[in-house]
Amino acid sequence: PEELFRQITLTPYSEEDFESATDRDVVDPVEQARRFFVVVNQSYNSAIESPTWSYNKGYSARGISKKVSNFQAKLRRLGPIADRLPDVQITNREATDVIETFDTDDGLIYCDPPYPKESRQSGDAYVFEMDEEDHRELANTLHSCDADVAVSSYDSDLYHELFTERGWRRIDAEEKELAASPNE
Repeated sequence: PEELFRQITLTPYSEEDFESATDRDVVDPVEQARRFFVVVNQSYNSAIESPTWSYNKGYSARGISKKVSNFQAKLRRLGPIADRLPDVQITNREATDVIETFDTDDGLIYCDPPYPKESRQSGDAYVFEMDEEDHRELANTLHSCDADVAVSSYDSDLYHELFTERGWRRIDAEEKELAASPNE
């Protein structure tokens, strides 16, 4: 972890380095991880399959590019994340199985599934997609939880039906600027 952290912190917010990082044909696991971090954190909408370098013409309160400022903030969070990971259980199973496994009456489940296609501007933004039936199955699993549950999604008719119409409270967050646009 120390060498990966060092390599990532030495990585600039650079279009050329980003383009290099999209070539994943490397053997060294530290370099693979560094490239993954660069692609996820310097691409438009964190796209993995067809990444495009993201830039911003606006400036932060510190007088530097907003994208550079956000990237630097992520770098500052790496240390605490690395410190936390040894105490975390990591699973790689179907979401409904994980939810059922870890559901407890004193728990909190935060669910951030792929958003319904009808609610997105970009069509295929996820490597692992969910169709309407998958969303219905997930909603049924969440409805049966003993834990408190929070679900993230864009506004959609499907989620209105699956959650709001069944008594769940909806809280709308302020929209965030995700990437550079021609109007900036």
